[in-house]
Amino acid sequence: MWNELKRYIPTDHARQVQDKYYVDKLMKSANPPRKILDLGCGTGNSIDLFRKYGLKFSWKGLDISSSPEVSARIRTDCEFYTFDGMNIPFPDESFDLVYCHQVMEHVRYPERLLKEVCRVLVPGGSFVGSTSYLEPYHSYSLWNYTPYGWVTLINDSGMQVIELRPGIDSIALINRRLSGEPKKYSHWFENSPLNQEIDEWGNANNKSAADINYRKLHFCGQFAFYCRKIYPGSCAMAAEPSPHQKALEEIRTSASFQLGTLLVQAVRKPGRNTILLPYRLIRLCITEFKKVNRAGNTAAVRQPKLSHDSFSATKEAIKHSFSFRLGNILVQAVASPGRNTILLPYRLLRLCVLEYKKRKTTAAKSPVETKLPGPSPAASKSAGLSIHVKPEAPGKGEIHSPFASVKDVVEIREYKETKLENVVLNPRTAMIKEKYIERFGVDRGRLGWYNENDWRRIEYISSLLPEAKSVLDIGIGNGAFLNLLMSLNRFQRVLGIDIRRHSKFTTLFESQSYQIMYASVTNLPFASKCIDVVTCMEVLEHIDKQSFLAALPELRRVCRFLVVTVPYNEPEPLPSYHKLRFADSDLLTYFPHGEFILLKRSTGTDWMAIVERS
Repeated sequence: MWNELKRYIPTDHARQVQDKYYVDKLMKSANPPRKILDLGCGTGNSIDLFRKYGLKFSWKGLDISSSPEVSARIRTDCEFYTFDGMNIPFPDESFDLVYCHQVMEHVRYPERLLKEVCRVLVPGGSFVGSTSYLEPYHSYSLWNYTPYGWVTLINDSGMQVIELRPGIDSIALINRRLSGEPKKYSHWFENSPLNQEIDEWGNANNKSAADINYRKLHFCGQFAFYCRKIYPGSCAMAAEPSPHQKALEEIRTSASFQLGTLLVQAVRKPGRNTILLPYRLIRLCITEFKKVNRAGNTAAVRQPKLSHDSFSATKEAIKHSFSFRLGNILVQAVASPGRNTILLPYRLLRLCVLEYKKRKTTAAKSPVETKLPGPSPAASKSAGLSIHVKPEAPGKGEIHSPFASVKDVVEIREYKETKLENVVLNPRTAMIKEKYIERFGVDRGRLGWYNENDWRRIEYISSLLPEAKSVLDIGIGNGAFLNLLMSLNRFQRVLGIDIRRHSKFTTLFESQSYQIMYASVTNLPFASKCIDVVTCMEVLEHIDKQSFLAALPELRRVCRFLVVTVPYNEPEPLPSYHKLRFADSDLLTYFPHGEFILLKRSTGTDWMAIVERS
């Protein structure tokens, strides 16, 4: 079940929650819901949950007339409606949030009702609540939903699941029922005994939050859900990797390629890489041993046939790369000694000779100029080597080790270099800057929580963006660039995403055309190609390698025009808040079709801007 649910299992923490956890997140967000429907409102007490935030909102309660909870209702200070359990009596797109606390297990026709929920939600609206999984029968309950079954129903309804979190465990609910539901067990809804044992198991075995959440979901009595209505023209499920992509990833993660890469890295960039080489080799051997051990009792899987020329070319290029061939020779000598060991020196010598001839041929080729977008010539000049791979032939490109030097894999081309000190802020950006200074002041060179280079960077990046219907900024932080996008009046819809709300986040414009969401860059809640322009500035260096490799295809999947900025050749050791370093070879490997613009700073590490069109 892990493969089906992993995208919905959160990684930030593994605490047991109730559905009010999501209510709290939404009501404290930058764009809290204003029109709320409590589906299956019962006594109507949920309105007190929303009132405690002190916001203006419209709340409507809806339930069937024969509900026991409705019969016990005594309050008259809010709007209540009844319905037949299937047809919600409100027009399309009437609500920003539908709240549903422990109701769906009592619904006779859940699929029909979920489609009605989707109908009355605005695009991007939220559906949050909780439902039963391994809970005993109660109050005319009809169903229990497995997490996988719930995901299936939500996707069929036209919505998408964002997160599933475990609630009270099933054993606690059974014991509570056997004991007559005494009040002394009410605290189990906050932290139940089995969930405490799973926490201890996770701590003892150094398990991640995702592993602990996954195990709790297996045995929970109830789980909380956070779903969202997708935008028109999108689909509920993010695109799965194609067989071609899986085949390429299998080669890239093979022991041969990784072993060769480690050795190439230690030779070309000695020092720290050489010191860490033994530990990295040991880790690679342990990982490979576990992989082989897991696959020992399984049948061999036939490699998918690569019918598309570009994937076939990429696959062949990886197989013929220096790293893969070097690692393969060494693996053969260890795995099948004898003749392979005897021939090892000759094979290594032949490999080096072939690689030398190949590079000599590449270096002799003539340079070609590359034109890249940018501001006026006064603010830019051409300099240095292009970090752009030259295709060998139409539809074919060569992939090298991520630790290869630039001259080994690229032609000598020109890329754009822009000095940020020459970038002039336009009146809109200057006005936003002044507003931030008024709010946050000047401290240690920060002008409104940004330094001068940051303001000029977002000004320059905004000049690269084409006019489009929609734009998404990933990693909105304090919201300065999001405010700039809203002020440009070039986009009908402005979206922003971050993992959580920044303490200095500020919106300066009242606009119905923007929306803030909180999600991970590794699992963006959008359909393929449904966003025209995506920007991702100073984000990727903060995530680990595994998350980065998951985030990059997600960025490309959702948009047609992508702009990324990262620190360029950042000095080592990296600061504690940076997990990745981007040098020439890394940029070439990860952005083989990108257009590169070096953003020169007067002090500190330069930035590299990468533009991709699809």
